[in-house]
Amino acid sequence: MPDLYGFTPTNAGRGLIASLLAGQTLTITRAMVGSGKPDSLEAMAALTDLVAPVARATSTAPVRTGDAVSLTVEYRSDMNGGLQEGFSINEYGLFAKTADSAETLIFYGCLGDHPQWVYPYTPGVAPDVRDFPVKIQISSEVEVQINYHADAFITAEEAQALLESMVQQTAGGSRLVEITIPAESWAQDTGGAYPWYADVTVPEAQASYFPAAALHTESLEAAAAAGMAPVLQALEGKVRFRAKEPPGSALAASLALLSGGKDSAGQGFGVVNVGTALQINVPGGVAGVGEDGKISVSVLPVNTPEGVAGLGADGKVPASLLPEMGGGFVQMTENIPVAQRKPNTMYSLIEVDFG
Repeated sequence: MPDLYGFTPTNAGRGLIASLLAGQTLTITRAMVGSGKPDSLEAMAALTDLVAPVARATSTAPVRTGDAVSLTVEYRSDMNGGLQEGFSINEYGLFAKTADSAETLIFYGCLGDHPQWVYPYTPGVAPDVRDFPVKIQISSEVEVQINYHADAFITAEEAQALLESMVQQTAGGSRLVEITIPAESWAQDTGGAYPWYADVTVPEAQASYFPAAALHTESLEAAAAAGMAPVLQALEGKVRFRAKEPPGSALAASLALLSGGKDSAGQGFGVVNVGTALQINVPGGVAGVGEDGKISVSVLPVNTPEGVAGLGADGKVPASLLPEMGGGFVQMTENIPVAQRKPNTMYSLIEVDFG
């Protein structure tokens, strides 16, 4: 069997087109794809239907260039309710009619020994798409129309939006925006640990999102001084920050809005990288470094619990600050197992002479 790779108007199609009179309309009624192929070129031209039709396809709107009409037949696995079982496209055809004629297969294409496999449709996954060109010579006085909606073709922008929507529904998505919290936007409500709040308009925000805000470096000090809360809340069209006091300046931040899948929506609460002001040389803070690059002894707690032992006038730690030794140093031998060692007693690996 020859490799019948190509396309042609059918004999019936040629006859229908040749019979058209000036001012008549050729209406394309449907496009089809199938899995068969004819035995010869003669058989291909004589076809009145596909050899093994499988599914309806769609097309672009016809475009006339002189006496030629061009369009593209397209099949998508999400058409007709979604393809349930995969198949190999090996043929495609275009059917048309006039006001006075029956529907006729006017154009047939065959992929010969090079069929194209189409996978079953999976919701949430981009559909399998196959395109096939069609070009028909026709009188410039004859109008060509289609009587189905050419809805399989979308713009690049529409495709991007569709893909984002599918990802959003199945796996969740994210938005990243730069925001500013104006100093004058803070207001006080009923109280609590963080009685001041500020709402920032973010059109993309939804109450089901998980928000995460990263304050810019230059805003950390003001946020820490104001006691900004380490959490924020996403609401419809805005996000809400809280603080113990209103910051003295505007705060800049990068805001990420994270959404879960359709079965794992968030609750609207998220996190803020709050700047923490360090307390130096005060209880609960950290010890400061002196001009000599060392921690000043004056800031260390001396002779107090959790502190350090001070030296006496003789330059030694007073015995009153040392725990009772319980017998002094003892030579560690196998005769003193761990379970029998005395509390508050230091053991040595060498023998110590107290004499």
